[in-house]
Amino acid sequence: LEARLTAFVAAATEREVHARTLDRLTGTHTTAAEAATHETGQNSHM
Repeated sequence: LEARLTAFVAAATEREVHARTLDRLTGTHTTAAEAATHETGQNSHM
């Protein structure tokens, strides 16, 4: 369970980094907003 949780946190962090990078590159906030919404949805399943 601990390894799974660590992997989940790592994946969430990686997605956030990608979203922020894309946000900077494209100049839009849609990707970051979608990522945040997706994270919230996933967190509710836990």
